[in-house]
Amino acid sequence: VYVAGNYGYTATFGAVTLQSQGSSGSDVFITKLTDASTSASFIWAQRAGGTTGFDFARALLIRGSNVYVAGDFYGVTGTFGSLTLAN
Repeated sequence: VYVAGNYGYTATFGAVTLQSQGSSGSDVFITKLTDASTSASFIWAQRAGGTTGFDFARALLIRGSNVYVAGDFYGVTGTFGSLTLAN
């Protein structure tokens, strides 16, 4: 099970704590869980977004082992893993 959304400041998914990049606004999170039952646990979590403003995940697509996220970011740049995009 994959889940995407947004958070402000910090978000904890199991043993992983994500820290937002800016001092205000929100960043995107993407996380994978073992399954959807009541005993589900987090496998990993990743943040994405810019250093200012509010960033949102709008859609999530899983194809094979690839995870695709559509959304928007506000600010001059947005960081997604090792990729930095200009707005």
